[in-house]
Amino acid sequence: MRIFKLFISLGFLIFFSLITNTLKSQCNITAYTDSNTTANTDTIFLCEGDDAVLYSEGGCPTYLQANDFNNGSIGAGWSSNASPMLNNPCGPGSDGTTYAWIGPASNFPRELVTQSYNVTTQCQICFDMMYATQGNASPCEGPDLTDEGVHLQYSLDGGITWIDINYWDPNGGNDPQMTTWNNYCENIPVSGSVMFRWFQDVTSGNDFDHWGLDNVEIFCPPPTQTVTWNDGTNDIYFDFGPFTVTPPTTTTYVVTVSDGTNSEDDTVVVDVLPAPNLSFTGLDSTYCVNAPSATLTGSPAGGTFTGPGITGNTFDPSTAGIGTHTIGYHFYNISTYLSTGDHTLFEDDFANDLG
Repeated sequence: MRIFKLFISLGFLIFFSLITNTLKSQCNITAYTDSNTTANTDTIFLCEGDDAVLYSEGGCPTYLQANDFNNGSIGAGWSSNASPMLNNPCGPGSDGTTYAWIGPASNFPRELVTQSYNVTTQCQICFDMMYATQGNASPCEGPDLTDEGVHLQYSLDGGITWIDINYWDPNGGNDPQMTTWNNYCENIPVSGSVMFRWFQDVTSGNDFDHWGLDNVEIFCPPPTQTVTWNDGTNDIYFDFGPFTVTPPTTTTYVVTVSDGTNSEDDTVVVDVLPAPNLSFTGLDSTYCVNAPSATLTGSPAGGTFTGPGITGNTFDPSTAGIGTHTIGYHFYNISTYLSTGDHTLFEDDFANDLG
């Protein structure tokens, strides 16, 4: 049970020996399709004449910081008053490697502070974070009260003034979103020489309200970046997408992202299959509204009937009601051929009368 709160400001920081991180750029790109007929991540199947929507995600960001804590320090130029633990005291990290854990040796308020980075509002900061679960033993006892969470803040004046980017409420201390490792990405709201810190200003004491960080990345888009889609013959699109293609035959599409020095590509294959020859029997062209139900048979077997008065493969004139109706038969088989239910493959019109 919580019986008191500590609000103590420290006049000093504990600095750690650090290893310099290298500025780096790398490219990544993944191709996707919006088609609901995807058989796997690299190939989709379509009937001849059908469309596929392609798009991609990725880029060639310049990494100002990529800190995974695996070298046994909290980061080049970083500082903390919270004596972060680097021995994974509360189970494995998000990727099974070392993380920085703010545990019971902490002073108050607890903070982990970066060095300054030259950023713009086009940059992002991403990191993995986990709160310990409320009620566990120290050093794995988690925050639970609304004000015991962690702030992500920035400073433009060398750490004199700090402004919130975001705050994560513990939500009672047992929220699985907070008590498991999750990745968070925030847009950097300012440009200039900026420091960042994770800041916990309220706790219930050294043995309470612990949390950890891992895989901190600060990155910005490159000055120039190109995205190109190629269909094996021509360059056909010059952005991430989405865009629509209607290939007449099976086609391999390659998307490439480049910053002029580095590049990466990914591939998606649109396998075009001949449209099936669909038909069905058992439906007359006209019915009296009180006529008995009719059993329909589709070819090839295994498709789905749609339309007024249809239940399974049975048509009931009384349920359809008086009028002119369209009955459709739709077939889908990814291993042989395919047609979506978006259009009627075979239709038979009939007019009901009172008979």
